[in-house]
Amino acid sequence: MAAIRRKRITLSGSTLDSDTNSCSTSTAVEKGHFVVYSADKKRFVLPLEYLRNEIVMELFNLAEEEFGLPGNGLLILPCDATFMEYVIALIKRKPSSTLDSDTNSCSTSTAVEKGHFVVYSADKKRFVLPLEYLRNEIVMELFNLAEEEFGLPGNGLLILPCDATFMEYVIALIKRKPSKDVEKALILSVASSRCSSSNLYQLETSQQLPIWSF
Repeated sequence: MAAIRRKRITLSGSTLDSDTNSCSTSTAVEKGHFVVYSADKKRFVLPLEYLRNEIVMELFNLAEEEFGLPGNGLLILPCDATFMEYVIALIKRKPSSTLDSDTNSCSTSTAVEKGHFVVYSADKKRFVLPLEYLRNEIVMELFNLAEEEFGLPGNGLLILPCDATFMEYVIALIKRKPSKDVEKALILSVASSRCSSSNLYQLETSQQLPIWSF
């Protein structure tokens, strides 16, 4: 796997950037940096030292699973620009205290295990989620709403604009691998700013979403 990762970095060498900002439109290249793209085609110029970060390595693994090796020299990660900004902010803060070894969804532990990331609900509950959730459309919609409402997480904490009960519902839904229609119903609810547990009853009783207890 290490060889594969080195190959990827070499392939993207033609897109290395002299701009030291995280997100860049420049096409120039500077020694000591590499370029990745988010799933929504935003370009990020990162220092090579980030290759030692476990979150970045896990994103590379997910990229290989989803897209294969980058034959065109472009490394596309399976997450949107909002989450990439979150990851970068987290790395800059040396986030060893924000990743969790507890595999449960909601956790009070401050330790962290490879392959997971941390988010917070609007009511300050901490959730430790597997990185594979980055490919879920509901989670991506929540990230978009978080950026609109709170801006980029300059303190390294990603706060989602929904309460803990709603987050537990979303996690339960993802684990049960819902149909596209069910996912769409919840995404529409989230997009219309009804991202709270008080709206779940209305959605459930209208038979748009399944009723589950926690």
